[in-house]
Amino acid sequence: MFEGYPSKPAPYLVSAWKDNQSQEDARSFDFSEQDAECVGINFQIGDPGVDLENPYLSIFSTTNYPK
Repeated sequence: MFEGYPSKPAPYLVSAWKDNQSQEDARSFDFSEQDAECVGINFQIGDPGVDLENPYLSIFSTTNYPK
């Protein structure tokens, strides 16, 4: 059983946080706010060569990939 993670589902929301962060510091992406047929997301921790001691968490998104 997982502990410390959201227990109520949210069908259009994805959240992430680092182990040393509180859940309140989570980064979230809400798919329901997008008006696109296709949405891509990418989670990134830190930036190569920058702040290696305390890297940040980012969520990048893109929409409407070419078919």
